[in-house]
Amino acid sequence: MKILLVDDHALFREGLVELLKGLDPTAVTLQAGDAQAAIQHAKAHADIDIVLLDLYMPGLSGFDLLTMLKEAMPTVPVVVLSSDETRRAVLTALDKGAVGYIPKSSTSKIMTQALRLVLAGGIYLPALVLHSGPERPEKNAQRPVSHGGDDFGLTPRQMDVLRCLLRGMSTKLICRELNLQESTVKSHLQAVFNGLNVRTRTQAIVVASQRGVQLGDRFHT
Repeated sequence: MKILLVDDHALFREGLVELLKGLDPTAVTLQAGDAQAAIQHAKAHADIDIVLLDLYMPGLSGFDLLTMLKEAMPTVPVVVLSSDETRRAVLTALDKGAVGYIPKSSTSKIMTQALRLVLAGGIYLPALVLHSGPERPEKNAQRPVSHGGDDFGLTPRQMDVLRCLLRGMSTKLICRELNLQESTVKSHLQAVFNGLNVRTRTQAIVVASQRGVQLGDRFHT
C-alpha cells in the first residue's frame, strides 16, 4: 500500500502517518506540504494506491489540485481530509472527483474507522451529506434491489462503470479504462443512475456510500 498524504501542516501529517502505521504497518506514506510536491510525487510514483488531500494550503487551491491529481492519476481514489465541514465543500470535492471526505474535527476513533474503510476500498462521507439536503435520492423513489450484495441489480459491466464513476473518472476516461465506446458508457451510466434511483454523480456516491459499495480493482471482460 502506497499513500500520498498532502497537507501543509507537518504536525498533522506526522500524526496521521502514525495512525496509518497502526492500520497497516507495511504502508508507505509519501508526504507533500504543497501542491508542487504533490504533483512531483504523483509523477514519480506510478504505484500510488490512494491520495489523502487537504483542501486549504498556501498557493494552489486544494480543489484545483484535486482536479490536477485526477488528471495525472485518473484511477487513483482521492479522499479529502479537511477542517471545512460545510456541505458546499463536501459536494464540490465530490464533483471534482473525490471519493470520500473526512472532517479533521473527527475523533481519533472515527478517523481510524474512516481511514480503515477507505483503505479497504470503501467510501466515507460525513453525516451532513448522507442524511440531508437535495443531493439525496428522491424520498419516494423505490429502493433499488441488490442482487449478490452491492450490485443494485446492475450487470457486472455496469458495476465496472459505477466503480470507475466513484473513482472520479470522466466518461472519456471510463471509455479508455474499460475499452468501451462512448455511447456504450453513456448507456451504462444511465442504467447505473436508474439502478441507484439518482440523477447525478454526486448522488451516486452518496447512495454507494450508504450501501457500502467497494471501489474494487477488478474489472470484468
